[in-house]
Amino acid sequence: MDSIASRIIKIADDNRLNKSEFARRINVTPAYISKLSKQPDSVPSDRTISDICRVFNVNEEWLRSGTGPMYLPSNSFDLTQYVLEREGDPLELEIIKAYFTLPKDIRQAVLDHFRKRLSSALSSPAPAPTVDDLEAEYKKRNSLSASSSQTSNLSSSITDAEKAAGD
Repeated sequence: MDSIASRIIKIADDNRLNKSEFARRINVTPAYISKLSKQPDSVPSDRTISDICRVFNVNEEWLRSGTGPMYLPSNSFDLTQYVLEREGDPLELEIIKAYFTLPKDIRQAVLDHFRKRLSSALSSPAPAPTVDDLEAEYKKRNSLSASSSQTSNLSSSITDAEKAAGD
């Protein structure tokens, strides 16, 4: 790439834009972009160079002289990379993406729900139960279900006895 014009055409090609769309994005006419491709010695204005660099994240040094990297490092956030770096799986990534496809009022309702649930859980965290606590709870539940079962059996025996007496 020996001319600034050829580097500008490369930017359009790299971004898969036709001359009209490329021109629209940098606020010039399609005829101007055609002129650059036909007259490689043409040098665009500083404003046009600035617009190209801003819109396409191009390194101005590369655009003007052909030295250095073509593109500047991106400051954008990559959700996929973020999730994968934190050992997220594809389902978690799809859940996050699906959340943002919801209408704003529904997203707000979801946020309110979790805010309420998490704030109550975080404001008064219950102590973790010990093994003894868990065993006591297990025995209590089993004894309640056993006594409930015995009461049910007794009730059914009384009902059977009443029926037999009535015959």
